[in-house]
Amino acid sequence: MSSSGFTVVTSQIEAEKVRKHIGTASIRFDVFDFPYSRELDPKNVERLKRLFRTERGCIPGDLQNRIPAVINEGQLQECLRFSGKTLDELRSESSGEYVQLEFPSGMRLECLQGRHRVTAAHEILRSREKRWVVDLFCAGMDRLINFHT
Repeated sequence: MSSSGFTVVTSQIEAEKVRKHIGTASIRFDVFDFPYSRELDPKNVERLKRLFRTERGCIPGDLQNRIPAVINEGQLQECLRFSGKTLDELRSESSGEYVQLEFPSGMRLECLQGRHRVTAAHEILRSREKRWVVDLFCAGMDRLINFHT
């Protein structure tokens, strides 16, 4: 692929991400599912634990630490009702404060990456309710319009 072809594809991917982004939320670790993740690499987990313990610490809301995940419209509506939140609240982020989105028992969130980060954070975070900041994206192309109206 030529460099101009690569640039076009990269631009298309970025545009698709912007169109499909639903919002950002703080979500409990126990609902995460990593169906596309490679096998857990203990060396990578240890490396991340060292990074999280030093310098800036473990900051789930930092842009480079956020986890991308996909959710369908039905799941999203159910989680919003269960959490007592609105789509507008999910979309608004005020100075690093994220909506705490809750999931009904048995519902899982399909994360596209972040398995190693969550495993490392799980081992070093002390809070009882461990949460991570997740960027939520619309699952599928055909339902895009409904999320953005």
